[in-house]
Amino acid sequence: MKNPVGLNQVLDMILTDPKPFSFAFLLNANYADGIDTSWIWDGNFKQLTKHQIPEFVTGGERYKDITTRLTMAGINVTDTQPDLTKMIERIKKNAN
Repeated sequence: MKNPVGLNQVLDMILTDPKPFSFAFLLNANYADGIDTSWIWDGNFKQLTKHQIPEFVTGGERYKDITTRLTMAGINVTDTQPDLTKMIERIKKNAN
């Protein structure tokens, strides 16, 4: 995702899953990723509060930005992991 339209499309899609799931959002701001991440403020994160999502985790080099954004949407971020390698390992472990 690189803009709010893409973000909202992804949020709409994942919220169609009837099974419980955890939510991880990794945010970087490298040239290829898009240096300006202000688009996260236009995402409809508030809709996530209407679902029973037991865990919200943020990561990536801009984890503080996405953690702040989710918090402002009324979401309790349960953990942060800025190291992408550790985050991937965590996701793999939780998938089992």
